[in-house]
Amino acid sequence: MAGRYLSLLEQRACYCGGAHANVSKDFRAYRIDNTHGPTLTGIYLREIFGEGVIFEALRNDKVVKAALVESQKGAPTNLDGLLQALNGQSVDTGSCRYMFDEDLLNRFAFFDVQGDRVAVRISLPYDTESCRGSTAQIGIWLPVPAELRNDLFAAKKRTAGFVMADAERVSKGRQTGVSASDPPR
Repeated sequence: MAGRYLSLLEQRACYCGGAHANVSKDFRAYRIDNTHGPTLTGIYLREIFGEGVIFEALRNDKVVKAALVESQKGAPTNLDGLLQALNGQSVDTGSCRYMFDEDLLNRFAFFDVQGDRVAVRISLPYDTESCRGSTAQIGIWLPVPAELRNDLFAAKKRTAGFVMADAERVSKGRQTGVSASDPPR
C-alpha cells in the first residue's frame, strides 16, 4: 500500500466438479477513494505512469521478449501494440507456462523503491493445469512519478503503508481470507 494505492495478492479457489480444484493467484491493484466512504476501484499502470516508460520497461523484459518471439507477431512500436501482441500469449518460464491477460496492467504491486525508481511486479497467471495455483512475476523499473513520490518513500520507510518487498516482515506470516460460496440449488 502506497498512498491511495493498494495492491493485493488475490488467491481464488473453487471446486466446480472434475478431478481437481481450480486455483488461481495474482496481484490486483486498486485506488482507494474516501469521497463517500472507502471504495476500491481497479487501477491500471498507465493511469499512474507514462505509456512510453511502461512500453520501454516491458519491451526490455526477458519474459516479454520470449513471449513476443513465440507470438511471431513482430516488434510492436508502442504500448497498445505490445499489449495486443501479448494478449492471450503464453510463455514458458522454465518451470511452467504462464499467460498474458488483457488486464495485464492491473496485475501489479509496488515492490521496492530505490532512488528515483520504483520496482513494479506484474503477475502472470498459469496457462497449464499442472501449474494451477502458481503465478509468475515480471519485474520492471519505472521512474517515480512526482505526485506519488512522498507516498512511495513513506511506504518504503513503512511510516505509511509498505512496499511488497516488506510484506512478509509486516504481516509476520499472517494472511487475511474471505470465503464465499453459492447457495445450494
